Amino acid sequence: MPRLVIIRFHSSLENESILSAVGAKACEGGGIQWNGSKLSLFPDMTQEVADTRRQFTEVRKKLRNLDVLFTLEYPGLLWFTWKGENIS
Repeated sequence: MPRLVIIRFHSSLENESILSAVGAKACEGGGIQWNGSKLSLFPDMTQEVADTRRQFTEVRKKLRNLDVLFTLEYPGLLWFTWKGENIS
């Protein structure tokens, strides 16, 4: 079961450097793991972004029920593949 952890940094420089390092690691295909679990880090989310992402809740449930793989990208863009075609 996924867990949400909120981390506050003392400066935006620390925040940016960590997110950049994680992004670089992910681009290399390594990703970040801890105790065998994949970790995902995301930048701060404003209320507007949270509201936008929340609008996809029902669609995401339907896609899961149909075993369709999808990605909800930051800030609020849903991608999935249906019959070999990428749809956003």
